Amino acid sequence: MAELTFDVILTPDDEAGGFIAEVPTLPGCMTQGETESEALENIKDAILGCLEVRAEHGMYPFDPTPPRVTRQVQVNVHASIAARASGTLGRSRV
Repeated sequence: MAELTFDVILTPDDEAGGFIAEVPTLPGCMTQGETESEALENIKDAILGCLEVRAEHGMYPFDPTPPRVTRQVQVNVHASIAARASGTLGRSRV
């Protein structure tokens, strides 16, 4: 057996609770879990399933396109906007 490593994006599920896990290099490969660790365990099974389906259809094992690169940028905004955004966006500098 060989071991492959995949990047996984974990997103809190505000509506249902728990976390959504997705693999950028396997489009459509996603699952969820009540906790981060459960979502990460579940995505392992989902990855195996996605790889099996791709193999059955003669598809390349995964999308060789590199995952999206994210960066943070700082934007100067009015203090009232920063105060409202700090609760939903995380960090703000006034």
